[in-house]
Amino acid sequence: MNDLKEGLSPLKKSAVVLSILGEDVCQKVFSHLKDSAVRKLIIEMRSIKKVPIKLSTALLREFYKALSETDELLFNNEEFFFQFSKNNKEKRDLVNYARNLDSHLKR
Repeated sequence: MNDLKEGLSPLKKSAVVLSILGEDVCQKVFSHLKDSAVRKLIIEMRSIKKVPIKLSTALLREFYKALSETDELLFNNEEFFFQFSKNNKEKRDLVNYARNLDSHLKR
């Protein structure tokens, strides 16, 4: 499964994770992203037909691992949608939102 995951672009990984997290989360995340990035993500999300459960699980684990990293490492992370943020304030807000979402989902 790692081979499949490793072959995915950051854009595709982001699209899969956002598809899994659902519409409400997407809207909130999109509010922190550049318009061009939102368009790219929407196009990529529409192209997703079916994602194997093992791949979905692996990507979610990788996403949550990125959230648990220190801010310095997270801000240099190019594996998920954080890189598409409008600016550093938006990136910090997005990271905080994602971390809160993570704790909310674990309940």
